[in-house]
Amino acid sequence: EKGTLCIRDLCYADGTRLLKSNTQLRNNIEITSNNGQINLKVKSIEKSDLEVSLYDFYGRELKTEIFTHSSDNNYVMYVENIISGSYFVKVKTYSQVFNEKILIIK
Repeated sequence: EKGTLCIRDLCYADGTRLLKSNTQLRNNIEITSNNGQINLKVKSIEKSDLEVSLYDFYGRELKTEIFTHSSDNNYVMYVENIISGSYFVKVKTYSQVFNEKILIIK
């Protein structure tokens, strides 16, 4: 039978695992941008790879990178070919996802 099944924080809908937007994840990642790069400083999250995507104001995906878990918890996405403006960054781990608006100024 189709529907949504949740066990603890993991939810499945019609056999597909759903990611939930998580305030805890947002509070544990600091995102800054300068000099053609987006810096992510991770305070404390699950030991998981990070998928980081950059979108323009119209929702078009401009760049996506997958970062393997790092012991120093610092990640850099180089965006030197992106013009100054407002963008959205989506950060996704194995079980969580959140979006953050950023400003890139060159």
